Amino acid sequence: MKKLSLIFILVMSFGFFACERIEKPGNIPGMGDTPGTLQAEKYEFNEGLSFSSFTGISNNSTSSILKSTATDEIIYEFEEFTQGSGDQVVLKVTITNNSDECRTAWFRAGTVFQVNKDGYQNAILLAPVAVCVDAGQSKTVILNLYCLNLGKEGSDETASYEFLGVTTSETMLQLLDRLRYRMINYEHLVAYYDLDLYIQIKDKLQEIVWAITNGTGTVDDYMDFINTIPKVDGLGLYPDGIYNENPSLPDCDWCLPCSGTGALSYVAFLTGCDGTPAPSSGSYITNGFNFNVETNWNLKIGKGESKKLKGAIKFEATGDQLGEDGAVDEGIFVFNTSCEVEDLEVITKNKDEEHSIIEDVQVGAIFNMANGFTVEFVSVEGDDSGYIYTFKVMSDNCSGSQEN
Repeated sequence: MKKLSLIFILVMSFGFFACERIEKPGNIPGMGDTPGTLQAEKYEFNEGLSFSSFTGISNNSTSSILKSTATDEIIYEFEEFTQGSGDQVVLKVTITNNSDECRTAWFRAGTVFQVNKDGYQNAILLAPVAVCVDAGQSKTVILNLYCLNLGKEGSDETASYEFLGVTTSETMLQLLDRLRYRMINYEHLVAYYDLDLYIQIKDKLQEIVWAITNGTGTVDDYMDFINTIPKVDGLGLYPDGIYNENPSLPDCDWCLPCSGTGALSYVAFLTGCDGTPAPSSGSYITNGFNFNVETNWNLKIGKGESKKLKGAIKFEATGDQLGEDGAVDEGIFVFNTSCEVEDLEVITKNKDEEHSIIEDVQVGAIFNMANGFTVEFVSVEGDDSGYIYTFKVMSDNCSGSQEN
């Protein structure tokens, strides 16, 4: 009898452990071919925000859009705010701010969406998305996501999705941890780098996700690639604390750079240059915009007042402006000086705002101007016989719409 009892206990124990799935790549509920629903921990959004249903958009049309080389065409194909990363699952949602103050809708890294249609893919967001919505306003967002079920149908207009929260899958959380502060989202890569890099990164990341969900590899197999993805450090692209375990919701100050028109009236560089005359020449590497180059420029400092600036060079738009009508554009500005600048200042001005000044700019710096422009000090080259400075200016990328 004791022998039979021992056998019974062993059989029951084996049955228990056989039923309890040990998570590993290829064995995560709701992912890959593993049955079940996605496991997630729900989180709350800022008070006063409400959301429409999350509905699918055809991934076929999105793929064709992403082959375009004109970034503004991609943004305006849907005429909505494009965010996130991936193209297998693309969702559309309208966020309404019912309060009397600006609110940020913050989608955390690892947010998963369960599809409500058989044979279609569940989805995950691999990097945070923060959407600013003005008081009493609504904003429609196109959310790009990664597919969690290789071989199933991508999103289309017949599918709807349930927001679940952040995945609790330890295997997927490992990938999310490796991707912290990596620049993988559409709104970052297309604006600050280029579309081709975004396509390369999103395609490889989808391969990594499928390796995890379908059990063909691990995160460690792809670390060489992950380490090549540029970081967002210093770019001001995320609210502070967005990766904290128990983050506080970002306040509206983070939204303020979106208030600029995004159309560049002029950009000027104040060199000082140890009292020498203004730079002798400058050029704009055109992408369809034209700028007059002016030296010994007078800055208007008040009504009827102006001030001649030492060593100043100004690039002023003569036609359509960089960032016109809310487009995301960039320009490269080059000028030369007779000496190396120690305390260089940058001034930008758009149509509706006063000029914004950044002082003591150092080579390699990337910074956001108060009126919505992003400026990168690309390089300085030369010697005592002369120096060449190169700057990149990016128009406002905050809304990706005609509201800019």
